[in-house]
Amino acid sequence: MRKVFSLIICIVLILVTACSAPAPEAATNPQPSQVSEDVPTSDDNGKIVEVLPAREQTGDTENAVVETPEESQLLNHTHEYGETEAITAMEDKFSGTIFYPLGELKSADKDIIEWANATMADAKKISDSFSADSPGTEGDFSVNYDSYRVGKRYVSVLEAGELNHSSKDAPLETAHTMNLDLQTGKVLTTDDLFPQQGRDKIFNAMRAKLADIDDTLIGQNDTIDERWLQYPLLMSDGIQFVLPKGEYPASKNGGISIYLQYSEIGGSMGIPLPSAQESTAQPTEEQQPTPKPTPSKTKKPKILETGICIAHDVHVRKTAARTGELIGTLSYNDSVEVIEKDIAESWYKIWFDGQEAYVSSEFISLALDPESGIGSLKTEKPSSAIDGLETKKPSHSPKPTPEPTEAKKTSKPHDEGNGVEPDPKKKMVALTFDDGPSKVTPRLLDLLKESGGKATFCMVGNRVESFSTIVQRVTKEGHQIASHTWDHKKLTVLSSEQIKAELSKSAKEIEKYSGQKVKMLRPPYGSVNDSEKSMCKSLGMYIVNWDIDTEDWKTHNADKTYDAIMNHVKSGDIILCHDLYPATADAMERVIPALVKKGFQLVTVEELLSHSKNAPDPGTVHRYE
Repeated sequence: MRKVFSLIICIVLILVTACSAPAPEAATNPQPSQVSEDVPTSDDNGKIVEVLPAREQTGDTENAVVETPEESQLLNHTHEYGETEAITAMEDKFSGTIFYPLGELKSADKDIIEWANATMADAKKISDSFSADSPGTEGDFSVNYDSYRVGKRYVSVLEAGELNHSSKDAPLETAHTMNLDLQTGKVLTTDDLFPQQGRDKIFNAMRAKLADIDDTLIGQNDTIDERWLQYPLLMSDGIQFVLPKGEYPASKNGGISIYLQYSEIGGSMGIPLPSAQESTAQPTEEQQPTPKPTPSKTKKPKILETGICIAHDVHVRKTAARTGELIGTLSYNDSVEVIEKDIAESWYKIWFDGQEAYVSSEFISLALDPESGIGSLKTEKPSSAIDGLETKKPSHSPKPTPEPTEAKKTSKPHDEGNGVEPDPKKKMVALTFDDGPSKVTPRLLDLLKESGGKATFCMVGNRVESFSTIVQRVTKEGHQIASHTWDHKKLTVLSSEQIKAELSKSAKEIEKYSGQKVKMLRPPYGSVNDSEKSMCKSLGMYIVNWDIDTEDWKTHNADKTYDAIMNHVKSGDIILCHDLYPATADAMERVIPALVKKGFQLVTVEELLSHSKNAPDPGTVHRYE
């Protein structure tokens, strides 16, 4: 529960990585690191707060992370602010990715990029030192994030991740928090949040909370002071304080977090509370544009684009915010007339019931031409509803058990599709997209639908619930879903039990939301070893890497992605892309028609391998032959 003290063993969950690089078994050359060694480190002024001891404080690189044995439940994998960006390092003995959000507050963008570069550089140095002590070993560093819109004014960001190394039994962890004021444009510091005159009240509330839960966590002589305020996370009705393992008396046996409601520390905060500012704050035009309801008799504005709703019960609101007044709902396949796009990053202004209104862009597919009329893509609605994602409220508690639409499980991905089997006498290629699902995925689905092609989406399990409607659309339109593990850990640095958890948890989540039985693994970085093969065999999964790596994760350039494919493609190729970057979707607008024009059939990996000399066999690495 968010509103009680929650123990969290601070190793933290791992994120979706932006890339894949083959390990030695994949028989490719190691690639140079994409990390700058000479980067500024984040300071300790509260802009980006390290949950673990700051480098400047310890003077010891290895002390910048704390060894902890159990998995944290700190991350909810909730992304309510910004678009996902990443930095990636790829070397023979070290790989790593840090994902973070970039949004409308540019000062925060600068801070978080500097932090990400400095943190990656530190992780690499630590991993390299471990590898030097234990030749033949390797490390993998992964960081994911949560971002919350707290009322209309604030944003809070939590970065959490871990360094796994094959020479170590337990991972090393790191975490950071950041709090933004969108109205003032400030990245809030500790002094902004907690003025000196109110801190004693917060300290007393912390002590009382600890005593209520377990009076052995803190003794009468143990001091609660400013250090306890270093790692806060603003939430809608309270504030979370993270205390890393070993740095505080209460966390000597493991990292913990304390959740205090604003009512418990009233008058101690240096900012207007989220609950109070909901009705009084005047957000900036960029953050929360205020629509002007138009009576039905007023002339209808020009329609920019038209499309359809791809989920059930999607909320239509008077303002571009999840807290905006609800004025109606859209159902699956309802037509939508879009007046303006990219409002507050993830909203569309639409014409709804004779007035201007707002809807989350996540659930609208812009598949129609304004000149062709509205509603031409209507189809029979599914029998059960899909809850709109925009109804999800910021929470730092464990997620409630969702009730997804249960699709009938099938050994083939084609629930609907186009009913056309590939012709083995004609050229075939398999487009694969790793690291999703994301907001980019629907663009790719639209392009594939237009061409009649199919693809394979290699999904990271921890992202599936947040994009469940997209997952269901992938299955409905006849594409294959493969596992890309639960949180993109490099499997070759993990124990057998850790590998099993990564694979089985991801497969269960994908099957739950898609109805597809997961039979294919796309290993992060293309890394494969005997333990991984053995576990895949026991779980009934075959392993597939790629023939063409577009390196879209590195270039973020549509032209280079296009050239990487079109200059090298041949029949039977499996092509690696990522459905995380808009530039990749931009490239596919040219790649997909070009492939079709050259006579290639766009097929799933399963379809491609079904026409190969060797049928897919669980526990083995496959390619088309």
